Amino acid sequence: MKNPFVCHRECAWSKNGCVNKMLDDAGVPNDPRWRSLILYFRAIADYPHLTDSQKSKAQRLIAETLAGKDFSDKRLAAVLKEYYGSITESYTNSIEELLREAAGMVKNFKELLVKRCGDLSVLEETTVLAVEEGGDEDSMITRLRGAFGELRTVMESDIHRLDSLAMKDALTGLGNRRSFDDFMQRSVLSWLENQIPLGLAIFDIDYFKKFNDTHGHRIGDQVLIVVGKQLSRIAEKYRDASNNVLSARYGGEEFVVAVSGSGAMYINEVAEEIRRAIRGYNFLIRDTEGNVVERGLQITVSGGVCTAWSGWKGAFIENMVDSADKALYYAKEKGRDRCAVFSPLDRAYKLIEG
Repeated sequence: MKNPFVCHRECAWSKNGCVNKMLDDAGVPNDPRWRSLILYFRAIADYPHLTDSQKSKAQRLIAETLAGKDFSDKRLAAVLKEYYGSITESYTNSIEELLREAAGMVKNFKELLVKRCGDLSVLEETTVLAVEEGGDEDSMITRLRGAFGELRTVMESDIHRLDSLAMKDALTGLGNRRSFDDFMQRSVLSWLENQIPLGLAIFDIDYFKKFNDTHGHRIGDQVLIVVGKQLSRIAEKYRDASNNVLSARYGGEEFVVAVSGSGAMYINEVAEEIRRAIRGYNFLIRDTEGNVVERGLQITVSGGVCTAWSGWKGAFIENMVDSADKALYYAKEKGRDRCAVFSPLDRAYKLIEG
């Protein structure tokens, strides 16, 4: 059966008659909204700002519409809504995470302002006292310069502290979403320009919501801290002169490890070592006074892994995250407490043998 969207040599796409004929053959009504949308989706494979998953979803949407011959206004609205949702989901999640981080930053900044108000009061007292006591002009200036210099040093330290806080997750001490985005932007550039390998692993705590509901948010936070420490400890083993490594909390109960360098070729092993270490950790629950009330609880994570692939035409960070995330959910579907890897050659996912 001929595909009405395959343009033959004798009929170039640049000719409106050819375009219209193919749309007519496919049963598309003479409605500029539908025709524009279908032509847009037809060329979507060449759009570098979209991930493979987003392109596939768009192509599936239009294929289902053509097969069902449903070109109603309701169907048009549904197609546009689903497509819009697919291309904005990652941005929406990023914004939500940034807002949470911003709330934490505001709290820290407020605490610093309170402290600096106290320091300014001390500076004011020192200045007034120096003027009231009078004495030699040079010694007075030296005294005042010293007081202002101390405050300037403290404020410079505040700036460095705020810079550090802006890139760190407050609960676990790992990098946050902002630090991950920054690391990936630099690492993708190194991969594209200098062919430095780049690997990514995403982890999700299994049944975390159930654990949280059963034991409470205080214990849930302790689980996040434990997972973060184990993940960071093992990730740091792979950091050396030729490997730049980032461990971060991606959001909620999701964590990431990214490796830029030759070690990226062993990202499967990194992921498996992290999974086993977390599984083997003997988690204790203590009450608010520090007494052990439950022991031997097991935490497990599922992981998804991928490496940068030249077959992507663009949106490299988004494609890596999307591929690793899908591998993660493949691991969950296969029973959790395991890791899976995205295989670019056959566009498939397979479990990593641990």
